[in-house]
Amino acid sequence: MAATLSCDAGVFWGKGCISPKGGEYPSAACLSGYPTGANASSSSSTLIWEKGGKGSGGPDDDGGDVFLSTTLNMGCGGGYYGSQMHWNTSAMNADWAIWDIIAGETTHPINPLDKHGNTVTRKGKPCSIVEPPPAGFEQCPCSRYSGEGFGTHCGVGAGDGFEWEIGTPYTLNVSYDPSVTNNASDSTFLFTIFNENSKELIEVGRIRTTNPSGTHGIPKGKYACNEMPVGGGSFQEFYDGGNFTSWATISGPVFRGVKGETDIVPTGNQACCFFGNCSGGYGGCQNQTVFFAGESATATDGADGAAPGATCSKEPTAGQPTCGYKGLPAVSFKGGEHQPVGAWAVPPWYNWAATFNKDGSKGPDGGTLPESASCDFKFNSNRGGGLQAFSNWAHIPFPGSQPYSMPQKCDAEAKNSVGRCSRLCCAYCLADKDCVSATLVGTGCNLIHADQKLPFGPFNNASTGTTYLIPKRALV
Repeated sequence: MAATLSCDAGVFWGKGCISPKGGEYPSAACLSGYPTGANASSSSSTLIWEKGGKGSGGPDDDGGDVFLSTTLNMGCGGGYYGSQMHWNTSAMNADWAIWDIIAGETTHPINPLDKHGNTVTRKGKPCSIVEPPPAGFEQCPCSRYSGEGFGTHCGVGAGDGFEWEIGTPYTLNVSYDPSVTNNASDSTFLFTIFNENSKELIEVGRIRTTNPSGTHGIPKGKYACNEMPVGGGSFQEFYDGGNFTSWATISGPVFRGVKGETDIVPTGNQACCFFGNCSGGYGGCQNQTVFFAGESATATDGADGAAPGATCSKEPTAGQPTCGYKGLPAVSFKGGEHQPVGAWAVPPWYNWAATFNKDGSKGPDGGTLPESASCDFKFNSNRGGGLQAFSNWAHIPFPGSQPYSMPQKCDAEAKNSVGRCSRLCCAYCLADKDCVSATLVGTGCNLIHADQKLPFGPFNNASTGTTYLIPKRALV
């Protein structure tokens, strides 16, 4: 089964937010500043597929499977809305999902009905909300799911006859269903896709949400279904893995209906990069970068693979954000072989060469690290302090890490002696010039940087199963 590889945009909404550079932690203004959390009545994003499908790599040079989505919460459930490009087809696939608060009780699919009151597909055929549908029925446009928790989703599939067009803007919108009364106890939402070129409007489906407050031990008044808080962000997911190219830009999201406000758009972005080392492991040769183009039409300086001070491009360009639709802030998702990534996303032990050297520390896969015992090892011990989330490679193994991985078992460490896991973790820490310590928990090695805001505390000698490492260079 192929590994899922996803890159979250880390979109922020607070006024006064300054996009953090790669590896930096966002400010309070970004995370919680107004209008984050304000109550809106609709959310929309405009998607443009820039590259994908036939001629973009993957099996038979027909691309691969990629999902672009935007997270969205409602008062009585949360989820996402987004689109999919599938291998070997340009058929439109889209999905909107809301998870249940109480399994099976708080989200409800609403589908077209025939003259007898039976649910039917968009083409009038009998359908079922059960997945998979029983014999004699097709899948309804909106149905119940249980594979990733429980909830309701609505979608468009190949059987509906719609096609994605490269370069065409599609506006995806979730808003209150105007055909019914919506209140704190019971609210229905509608998902549509609008082709900005042809002006075709596709009604994807409706989901009704009901309030569980006062039941199942939930306090009265905890939820209000007629809410849509400003927040969330977009992500790209290569859900079947693979080495292929997919470029797309999502403009927005745009929230409307907030009291006293006009359109609310993102104010900042957290960079996301995946670095593929061509080893055929997690992610293979495929790099991913998220770029942000704000209303000023400039990229986040040097944070995510874009050149410092780079302006957005009106035409899709590698290593550069694409300008948002009609000047909106936008995130560009660019994945594929040879796609530039920010230097901060490349592990310091990556040592590429056209051919392998004698000890394998250099090679086409970036080389492999030799084990090292040049650390002080403290078994069943730990201490607080230090920065551990400075990059995606701070925890090993990490997405895109192969062949940089840890042994499957750490038997020697369980017996309080230095084994392969300890020596490899030590080697990773030594390869990172800023690493001052590391922890080994199971087969996971966590590198730690010093941070004045996170001073180190005393050692706790009761942390069973944790090995604490300090490189000997830090003991001098």
